Amino acid sequence: MANTFNTDGPPSRDAAFVVHLTHAGDATGDQVHGRVEHVRTGRAASFDSMHALLTFMRETLAALDAETGA
Repeated sequence: MANTFNTDGPPSRDAAFVVHLTHAGDATGDQVHGRVEHVRTGRAASFDSMHALLTFMRETLAALDAETGA
């Protein structure tokens, strides 16, 4: 994923996600719930933990890199 995330210049649309958090009582530690969507591809998923959210993001960016040969 070396080419997808670059801190120089404006943010890359390739690495942009919209994260919608839902209120589900006390959100502590890994207890987060919501929906995430990758801006460029529209790929989306629901998540029920920080681990699931980050896994979705990593897998989406890896798939994008594989498609573009980055």
